Amino acid sequence: MSPSPARNMISLRDKAFLSLNAATATGNGDYKEFPATANVVSCQVSFTGGPSAVKVLLVGTIDGVNWFLLATFDTGASGKSGDIISSTGIAVIAAMAVLDTLTNGTNPTVTAYILANRGG
Repeated sequence: MSPSPARNMISLRDKAFLSLNAATATGNGDYKEFPATANVVSCQVSFTGGPSAVKVLLVGTIDGVNWFLLATFDTGASGKSGDIISSTGIAVIAAMAVLDTLTNGTNPTVTAYILANRGG
């Protein structure tokens, strides 16, 4: 039996999507509803402009209304630009990045990509 061409049987994952696109102010990024429930969600955070503090929350939902914390990126906890945070074992139907803190720097921006995996 061959795998369905609509589903990648090797990676079982969606493409990464851009949730925060060079954000300059705190607030919610774009969210994405996944084609199937995801139980591994990762977020790669990068920033420019030398901010003294950056905090990004990776949040998910199972009902499309109520959002809950999956993982936190925080420069105060040794987070570096380009680091990846991840949540495993919590099933969600959608996820987004929330820029919670952006302090100082010279025209700082924050970008966050999210990748979801249905696991195996």
